Amino acid sequence: MSAEPRRSRAGERIPDLCRACKAEREHTVIAADSEGRPLRVMCGFCGSQHNYRGGGEERLIGKGRVSP
Repeated sequence: MSAEPRRSRAGERIPDLCRACKAEREHTVIAADSEGRPLRVMCGFCGSQHNYRGGGEERLIGKGRVSP
């Protein structure tokens, strides 16, 4: 059984690391590609917009990020 990656749409809320807040916050997807990968997000706390880096649910170990 293969797990399909989660597809995102504009308007959905996803966790990501906010560049302005320097903290993990809920973000709203404002742009996604044709495969449903979020491209650009807006922080729900400070309102800043930045490219999505995947700093929420699927955080990487190493390079300054910690696993959940």
